Amino acid sequence: MSTRKRVSLEIKITDRCNQRCVFCMNSDCAGVKGRDLPPGPIAERLLEWRDGQASEPWQVSEIRMTGGEPLMAIDAVEQLAAAASDAGMVSGINSNGVLLDARCAARLRDKGLGVVKISVDGVEQETLRQLRGTDLAHQVVERSLRIAREFGFKVIA
Repeated sequence: MSTRKRVSLEIKITDRCNQRCVFCMNSDCAGVKGRDLPPGPIAERLLEWRDGQASEPWQVSEIRMTGGEPLMAIDAVEQLAAAASDAGMVSGINSNGVLLDARCAARLRDKGLGVVKISVDGVEQETLRQLRGTDLAHQVVERSLRIAREFGFKVIA
């Protein structure tokens, strides 16, 4: 049995977001404004860790991509999910769910993404409206949770 400590990495891949939630520090980067982290060097490092971890006291077991809204940087999510899968790591996203549709879910699943965490900021429609600033927030959460389940992701809400 391995005595190596398993660690999870959280990688903020973008500052950009498509919501203006009142509690989020990224609200000044809503829309196209903001920056994305280049995925190439991170993907390379994940593969290096896979190859060099046998001699390390730790093992990266999971990466979780966050933002802003990581699905605004879908190409980066796909590249890192594929690299994590190649490295034998679980990959996931923390998302507000707005951009998660069937096409997006299929792309992510095909690249090896395994976990989708949808932010559920409240169970009452009015609470969600106040926090996310849109009347459609409740429907978006329900739809994105349904899609994530339908495509076989481990769903965290």
